[in-house]
Amino acid sequence: MTTMDDYIRQVVDRMPSGTPLRAQIAQELTALIGERLSRGQSMDEVRRQLGDPASFADSYLSAEPLVAAAFWPRAGAKIVDFTSSRRSWRWPLWWCVRAALARWATWELACRS
Repeated sequence: MTTMDDYIRQVVDRMPSGTPLRAQIAQELTALIGERLSRGQSMDEVRRQLGDPASFADSYLSAEPLVAAAFWPRAGAKIVDFTSSRRSWRWPLWWCVRAALARWATWELACRS
């Protein structure tokens, strides 16, 4: 049998430390469990109704809306992606430019003769 505080701690511990509403979630959960216990339910019944602490924490996290990043952080990420992927086409491009310059130089020498 787990106590109310143990269950709440298990739920909150499964949430990322950066979750902004951890304290509020703990307060809401304390009120919810306290209300059910005051109606005469046992902690085992309450725990069965609420489910596993991990799944209960996941339900709170899935209800948290996603917030889009601002423009400049996204633009910076795009620049980093572009410059890191540029390495993959830099080598073939260098060979094409080299071949074109070699042909141009050959043609230029042929025209001067």
